[in-house]
Amino acid sequence: MRNHNKTRRELSEEVEKLEAKVAELETFRLFGNHKIFHSREELIGKPVEVLIPKRYRSIHIKKRCDYFLNPVVKKMGRSANIYGLRKDNSKIQVEIGLNPVETNEGKFAFCSIVDISDLKSAEKTLERAHEKIKIWAKDKSMELLKTDRLLKNALAERRTSEKILRESEEKYHTVVHTSKEGICILNDKNATTFVNDKIVEMLDCPANEIVDKSLFNFMSDESKRVAKAILNRRQNGITEQHYIKFFRRNEKELWTIFTSRPLFERNGKYIGAMATFVDITESKLAEAQIRKLSSAVEQSTSIIIITDVNGNIEYVNPKFTQVTGYTSEEVLGRKSTETTREVYGKLWATITSGGEWHGELHNKKKSGESYWAQVSISPIKNMDGITTHYLGVQEDITEKKKAQSALQNYAKELERSNEELQQFAYVASHDLQEPLRMITSYLTLLENRYKDKLDDDADEFIEFAVDGAKRMKQLIKDLLQFSRVGTHGKSFQKTNCEAVLKKTLSNLEVAIIENQAEIIYDSLPMIKADDFQLLQLFQNLISNAIKFRSEKPPQIHIGAISKNGEWEFSIKDNGIGIEKEYEKRIFVIFQRLHTNNKYPGTGIGLALCKKIVERHGGHIWFESKLGEGSTFYFTIPRNKGDL
Repeated sequence: MRNHNKTRRELSEEVEKLEAKVAELETFRLFGNHKIFHSREELIGKPVEVLIPKRYRSIHIKKRCDYFLNPVVKKMGRSANIYGLRKDNSKIQVEIGLNPVETNEGKFAFCSIVDISDLKSAEKTLERAHEKIKIWAKDKSMELLKTDRLLKNALAERRTSEKILRESEEKYHTVVHTSKEGICILNDKNATTFVNDKIVEMLDCPANEIVDKSLFNFMSDESKRVAKAILNRRQNGITEQHYIKFFRRNEKELWTIFTSRPLFERNGKYIGAMATFVDITESKLAEAQIRKLSSAVEQSTSIIIITDVNGNIEYVNPKFTQVTGYTSEEVLGRKSTETTREVYGKLWATITSGGEWHGELHNKKKSGESYWAQVSISPIKNMDGITTHYLGVQEDITEKKKAQSALQNYAKELERSNEELQQFAYVASHDLQEPLRMITSYLTLLENRYKDKLDDDADEFIEFAVDGAKRMKQLIKDLLQFSRVGTHGKSFQKTNCEAVLKKTLSNLEVAIIENQAEIIYDSLPMIKADDFQLLQLFQNLISNAIKFRSEKPPQIHIGAISKNGEWEFSIKDNGIGIEKEYEKRIFVIFQRLHTNNKYPGTGIGLALCKKIVERHGGHIWFESKLGEGSTFYFTIPRNKGDL
């Protein structure tokens, strides 16, 4: 390796040697014309700066020295402007290529110089052309930008217009399809080409079953005639409005206000019509209801009066005139009633506070005759709940009041008569017992003392007399019990029906055993009752079931069920039964269906049962088949806590 650490002077000397060497080797020849270009002889041995314009030489010397400090392959002049100097001092643009070469004699640089003046000139021409093109392109770009801006503005305006149109169409679509009116378009042949959603809803029919069809298909016969006349006149440009009745798909009526507006092209040619429908079915129904109510009010058998909020009459129906004799003209503006101040004050306080007043009023007819009315007065309110009128409904109850008065008098008389009858029955039965006891005692004494001592007829007569006296005693006893049911009964207490029944069966034990009766019973409830009278009730019904037996041993079932707020008791037997014709007679006192010889008794037992049941607020009846048995039923109201 050679030593590269040389001084600047040594490098300068080597450069001079290199320059000379370049000339000697004739590495290149610049410029052949000796007037313009240098000859080889003129260049060899000369510093390379002779080929460089003077203004760049001092810079070039420094750059040349710096290059040999770090010689590398290098190409210059294409991107930057490097100038060479001709012999005639004219400048040319050159491209220089440097290639370092190292020999035994030292470092050299092989330098190639290429005249690129024409190339640069062409480049400049090209640049000028590019500039012109740029200017032209800029101008065209400006034009294009302007055109683009105009197109964009036009496009934006179009989009805005389209948006406005779309929004307008959407609004139109929304308005049309959400309209409360039915809207449809008809062509010149009266076929529908468009219907909105309201039409579909009103006719209860899909759109595809309406479009391209005639609306006449949905109209009543009378409405078809009216609609055809309307549509025939519409070509004259007339807009008409009529009531038209349609039928929905479910056959229900649809009343509408039908409006037809003709449609024309710009040239005046008729192309169809737009029809709108307003559903007035509810109004029509309301009108019909109002007519019905008006007719009902006019024909009502009750007096109807309507007053203002001050009580002045505004309307009376024909019944008012019929009852009072006043015409409507004679009472309009007058007060609606003539009654005492106290009653009127209570009435007015009730209705002005929004309530209903019910009561009886005493009024006068035009003739001066008085009459009684059962009255109901109530406020009539508007949609805001404010009272605007009062409605009075009156029933002429004059005859009813007379009947009630007569009935009350009759009831009082009947009550007095019943009291007297009960008193008589009690006194009679009580007072009869003593002489009857004496008769019975002496007859028994006669029977004991003279039996078998007189003839057979006498014995028979005595037997008849004793038996009659005993039956008379039983009759008086039963009559006394019957008279005391309503007056000498105990207060109702919580009563165990099963306990009462067991006591009853204990009382009837002899009869049960003698007749081989089988008695079964279900669980019976706790009720509020007079336990003694309940025992009498059970005892009479069960003893009858045993007495009126068939040839078979008696089978008796006692039960109770809860039904419609009552306890329904039943006593069923397999006895001889009762014919249906005796249904009412059987519960009447002293009414017997059999002779005393066959079935002994007084005829008071079932009448006593009926009276006891009615005292407890119930009722009694029976069901029976002759020869199969009977079931007697009776009810007693349930009370809270009944089990």
